[in-house]
Amino acid sequence: MRIRLSEACGDALSKTRQPVITRYQLLLLIARIARQGSYQGASIYALKPEPTDTDYRRVINQLVEEHKVTSDPDFPATVFAVNNLAIPSPADVCCLADPYCYVSHLSAMAHHGLTNRIPDALTLTRPAPALWNRMAEQTLERDLADLGGATKGFSKLRLRHYGFPDVVRKRPIIVHNTKYLGRSVSERDSFTRIAHVDQAFCDMLAEPNYCGGMSHVLEVWRDHASHYLDGIIHNIDELDSPMVKVRAGYIISELLHVANPTVIGWRRFAQRGGSRRLDPTRPYAPVYSEVWMISLNTEIPEFA
Repeated sequence: MRIRLSEACGDALSKTRQPVITRYQLLLLIARIARQGSYQGASIYALKPEPTDTDYRRVINQLVEEHKVTSDPDFPATVFAVNNLAIPSPADVCCLADPYCYVSHLSAMAHHGLTNRIPDALTLTRPAPALWNRMAEQTLERDLADLGGATKGFSKLRLRHYGFPDVVRKRPIIVHNTKYLGRSVSERDSFTRIAHVDQAFCDMLAEPNYCGGMSHVLEVWRDHASHYLDGIIHNIDELDSPMVKVRAGYIISELLHVANPTVIGWRRFAQRGGSRRLDPTRPYAPVYSEVWMISLNTEIPEFA
């Protein structure tokens, strides 16, 4: 039995259940089938051990003509929607287009049940360009080592850093770029990655403007932080951000009234005479914490 390379690719795409695929991923799929020399026991017409860009273009044209894939409606032409699979969520699409981004901030808070707010926009965190490029180089190195010479015929094989559109699948998108990527977890039965709950608490103090504002952040800390406090403290302790440590130290010790040796150690990051603020989006106020040397420049909800 013999089949065309496009048939093998189309069947493989269906089996992955992946509703969106990038040019890079398609190239790897073609290379893997070429390396195997067959597909599920069937030989492939005129298969080259080292497929070229011409082979890739032919396969894509055939997949398009057969209505198996189309250019994704929200991303550039080198991102493809797999037609016979269910319409993906905006989060799935974004996480498939960028292998390093994840759902974060208010969107992650809603997912973890930390807020009663339902955000209109989907907030994503992705690596800043320099970090993204380093991660992409590491991914490419691993993939090339895995496939051996099967990718030699492709020119400029690389992951592409796509700019995110303002709207994906009719949902507004907010993108936060960072030099320090946090912890994320994969959502069950989807392709979405979401900030770990401990990371979500850390993000609240680093960028409260993406999390409903500092007053809302304090409400969330009051209502939920005690359930995750050990993980939160560990996550913040590893973070290279004295400002987040000072904000967290104030909340944990003075509002939640928790005495923790790690948190006490963060007092060394307090700066007398500085202009640090609990809420980075509001002006300095003359009310402050003497221990943490931070301006309490926002409305603080009542803590038990």
